[in-house]
Amino acid sequence: MSGITPAERRCLDAILTLTSQGVSPSYEEIGRLCGIAKTAVFRHIHGLVYLGYIARTPGKSRSLRVIRHTDIADGVACLIRQYGADAVAAELRAQQ
Repeated sequence: MSGITPAERRCLDAILTLTSQGVSPSYEEIGRLCGIAKTAVFRHIHGLVYLGYIARTPGKSRSLRVIRHTDIADGVACLIRQYGADAVAAELRAQQ
């Protein structure tokens, strides 16, 4: 994927992983999964929106939607197949 930074890619991967649980993630949850501050997540989200990878509804929490994801979705799907959605969800709960 051209134009996307490694940090933006990690955020996009986190969004895909977290949305696989059925709810759009908060910036705090994305930051926890990526190991970065919520303010850094905000910057990366802004970049991903600008590049057209995700969309969000301004002023509404938990409104992130992935629009464009080629090989990222395949990678996340592979992890979920390997470990199972329940294991991923349990790991995220344990990190909270």
